[in-house]
Amino acid sequence: MKKETYKIQGMHCASCAGIIEKTLTKIEGAHMVEMNYGTETAKISYDETKTSPHNLSGEIEPLGYSLIVEENHSKHSDASDIHDMRVKVFSAIPLAVFSIFIMSWEILSQFGMSPEMPPIWEEFFHHLLPLMATYVLFVVGKPYLLGFYRFLRYG
Repeated sequence: MKKETYKIQGMHCASCAGIIEKTLTKIEGAHMVEMNYGTETAKISYDETKTSPHNLSGEIEPLGYSLIVEENHSKHSDASDIHDMRVKVFSAIPLAVFSIFIMSWEILSQFGMSPEMPPIWEEFFHHLLPLMATYVLFVVGKPYLLGFYRFLRYG
């Protein structure tokens, strides 16, 4: 019996961890699976004669996850993930600040604390703000939407 800790790629939420754990425990030869959503790792105790890390990874790949089997999982991948997250956050921050400014202006103008927004600007912003929210929802929030989809599909 061999006990190893593997990094899981594609795990974004606690339900992802539950789906992966449930799938891996059903595999013949896998005796104990402990998922850690915080570190995106899985401690797996398995019988080497019945299964292998590649087989385990093959079982969860159709669900959208993968087991990082390489011993020398490079720091480049972690740095790349961090860079991608930073790009998403830093693209959403200006949109949020702009939205707060526009919404505050509109609210303050209703109470007479600032001049009214010209109607053409108001109409423009009423179409622009939902487009900006759509970007944040579907681009920045893509990992959460995929996790929710997997939860609905696989339980």
